[in-house]
Amino acid sequence: MSSGAALSQEEILSSVKTVAQGLEALRAEHQQILAGLASSVDSIKKESGDASFVEQKADIITQSVESLELGIGEAQVGSWMCGS
Repeated sequence: MSSGAALSQEEILSSVKTVAQGLEALRAEHQQILAGLASSVDSIKKESGDASFVEQKADIITQSVESLELGIGEAQVGSWMCGS
């Protein structure tokens, strides 16, 4: 694709779908990370430890998941607008 060429509707739709698939894969990975962190927090708390560091990481991952979900929603709207 050259820098000055206009994209066709099909190319835009294909790109949007590719981006959405990538975001969905990242969301799934983040959810797996969150599950692992939740398990770690539970283990740390059972041992009467301070889980605040792990909870902070979980909060960051949760914010990332929320951003990914927003991006997925925007990609779905973009697909809808392109007629898919």
